[in-house]
Amino acid sequence: MHVVSQVTDGAAVPRDVPARPVPAGPSPSVPIEGSSPSVPVEGPSPSTTSSRRPRDDAEVTINARSSVPPPELHEDDEVSEPDREPQKFYNHSRKIAALTQPGEAWFQDVFTTSGLRDLCQVGFQTIHNGMLKTFAERWHLETSSFHLPHGEITITLDDIAGLLHISIRGILLSHGRLTKEGAREILTGDLGVVPEDALEEVERTREAHVIFHFLRRQYDVELLATHDVVGDDDEEDIYKQRALRCYFLYLLDTQLFVDTSSSYTDVVYLTYLSDTACV
Repeated sequence: MHVVSQVTDGAAVPRDVPARPVPAGPSPSVPIEGSSPSVPVEGPSPSTTSSRRPRDDAEVTINARSSVPPPELHEDDEVSEPDREPQKFYNHSRKIAALTQPGEAWFQDVFTTSGLRDLCQVGFQTIHNGMLKTFAERWHLETSSFHLPHGEITITLDDIAGLLHISIRGILLSHGRLTKEGAREILTGDLGVVPEDALEEVERTREAHVIFHFLRRQYDVELLATHDVVGDDDEEDIYKQRALRCYFLYLLDTQLFVDTSSSYTDVVYLTYLSDTACV
């Protein structure tokens, strides 16, 4: 039995209701008062033939594939390209909002001067996956632009400045890949991470990376230390600088330098945060 969508006698039959077959043979004649009796004609009438003829299966069968749930997949199953999940945007705005921002001048003044404050407001609530997939399909690597029906468009630095409200002037980022040992030294020197913990972290991520949870925990440690050493200006300033580096690295990697991992950050960006006054 096929699922059909058919109109019979001017009334629409629901899609999930089987179509009622039209009986073959002559249509009954209904006499009308004041008119001459109708003369039966052998075979179906032309009107009945044109309006009630059974449709071909190809015309009435509805493709119901979209209503059938996808098969359950397991970790060991091989997934073909058409069955993969649609592209996704990673939204870390809640992570940024959850970070504590000290109200003291040592934090707020540097944060404002850096020009990165507006990045805390970057995020989204919902996004249309179909639109995202369409833009991905129309992106051409050869021209670094989107090929749309009305022409080609691309993303410019002016768009970045207008949307993210960050400066597009300054030194371009230029760096290579860090080794695990190099990442360990930077984590120890710039963030105050215990050498054993730094080594364990880069070994766990298998690269010069740290997960966001680890970075946030280190930020809380340095932030708490700024209150424990009140009175020793030099040591207090060291903890403040470490806390600022942790915050800036967390902010930049969740809002600007996001990769497909969505869970860890590259330590190499710490090389640009040595002097927090010049971020």
